[in-house]
Order: sequence, then C-alpha cells, then structure tokens
Amino acid sequence: MESPSTMPTGSWNSLGVAIENAKYTAIKLSNICSNPAVSSATKSTTSKSDTLDRWLAATDVFNTVVARGLFGMYQAAYGGISILIDTKRYTGFKVTYADGASEVWVINPGYSTSSVKLFDNPAPNSLTAPNPKASCISNG
Repeated sequence: MESPSTMPTGSWNSLGVAIENAKYTAIKLSNICSNPAVSSATKSTTSKSDTLDRWLAATDVFNTVVARGLFGMYQAAYGGISILIDTKRYTGFKVTYADGASEVWVINPGYSTSSVKLFDNPAPNSLTAPNPKASCISNG
C-alpha cells in the first residue's frame, strides 16, 4: 500500500470530498424535511406531536440513514452523540422535526439485529424549541 506522501493529491482530495458529501447526506436524512424516503406521517411530525409519534418518526428517519449505509458518516458529522443514563453511555441520534425542532433519541445498543432501533423515550431534556427557519411546514 502506498503511503500518503506518494499518493496523488487528487485521490485524497476526491476522497475528502466524498466523505464530506456522505456526512452532508447523512445529516440531511436525519431531518424530516429533507428525507425523501420517510412516510407522510413522519413528514408531519413536529415537536408538539406526542412521544409515540415522535419515536415512530425518529425510527423511520434512523432506519433511512442505516439503510443507506450512512450511520458511520452521521456519527462522524456529529462527532458522536453520547448520552449518560444510570452510569452507562449510549449513542444518540438527533432528529429534526417538521417544525424545525430537534430531539436526541437513544440508540438501542443491539439495533443492528433488533427490531427496536431506538429506546422509546428520548434523551432527557433534548427536545429543542421549534425553529421557523428550519421548518418545512406552513405556520412554522
């Protein structure tokens, strides 16, 4: 294998661009407004929706990111979201809702082999206020 000093600069540049594009795509997919693969019910989920509806939407969005093989890029883009619950560390997944609010959900450590991908309650105090600038619904 060649060392970085002997590899053509263009290869590294192209790789860097590809990585940044993958991170950008992963972040876009974690936003209900810019994820083309989620259900219409997910598309209408806001911070005012009940916890079950938000969990279903978060799961829908999470499944899209994982199915596209972009979870690693998602984690790299956010620098890894770590949540401490009862002295145990979990990985988090941040979702942006249709009203521009965001929330972090705790990922089930066995998500890759489980039908339950996210814990059924969000990370404590992680729900933000709606952000009309990031909203994709009328009336912000």
